[in-house]
Amino acid sequence: MTVLAVIFGGQLKVNGFLLDNLPTDHPIQENFKYFDSEFGGSNPMEIYLEAGQRVSSLLDFEALKEIEKLEGKLSETLGERQYVSPLSLIKTLNQAQNQGSTAAFTFPSQGQYLRMRRYFDQLVKIEGPKVLSSDQQSGRISSRVEDLGSLEMGKRRAEILDFVQREINPDFLKVRWTGTAYLIDRGHESVTKQMLQG
Repeated sequence: MTVLAVIFGGQLKVNGFLLDNLPTDHPIQENFKYFDSEFGGSNPMEIYLEAGQRVSSLLDFEALKEIEKLEGKLSETLGERQYVSPLSLIKTLNQAQNQGSTAAFTFPSQGQYLRMRRYFDQLVKIEGPKVLSSDQQSGRISSRVEDLGSLEMGKRRAEILDFVQREINPDFLKVRWTGTAYLIDRGHESVTKQMLQG
């Protein structure tokens, strides 16, 4: 019995959702479905960023290029969506310097980047979601995704973190997953492991 318990217990898959405890016809379930379909998701996604040792801040050109690579992988893995990050601040500044053209909401060229550097200190003071620390050494990428369940989201996180290991230069940018949804998923895993051990 012990051997069978170990064999079959090892095949258990943990899959938790934010609203597991609510009935499927509960009004809050409907609200979450609405946000998933109309606003890109109800689940907060947060990734912690830190400047590497070869850059002076997250707003250095090399660090921003690494953030752009990471956001590209996020879009590939989680679908196209809006990201708020130090890079989005730079894209907004680039757009402002080009008479608000939506086509200018892009990663700036080296020349454009050098022209906008004098405004960087003011970026930290902008009201709204804070994505950059006052010393510009740490920040975050923030977005929302659908509630895919901890099992599916775990697979996608693993794919993204594998990309970080292979493609993101830690001398320019350090990356760590964080945020409420991530902690809830870790909690599900921890509770299940403790139950199995018991």
